[in-house]
Amino acid sequence: MRQVEFELQLKPKLKSSCKLVEEESYGYVYDYDNESVYALNKTGLQIAKLCDGSLSIESIIRILCDKYPSIDPEEIAKDVMSFIADTVTGRNVMTI
Repeated sequence: MRQVEFELQLKPKLKSSCKLVEEESYGYVYDYDNESVYALNKTGLQIAKLCDGSLSIESIIRILCDKYPSIDPEEIAKDVMSFIADTVTGRNVMTI
């Protein structure tokens, strides 16, 4: 997958046609417009829950770094950017 860079001040959120469903340790994004379902692992779920349009990408990274101090912050930033790139440009279920 190609690397997509976003400005850290952007505030991602699910499209209004999508719904996040949380299970015990994973989740789903239902896209009603495309009648599609996308499974999220635990990491994806944690990121998706923070993508509500009120937090910048930078804030999301900072919150996750605070929540998981034993994980390298660069790895967290990479995971967040990759997730947002996939959900915005790949699956088209999120806006920024």
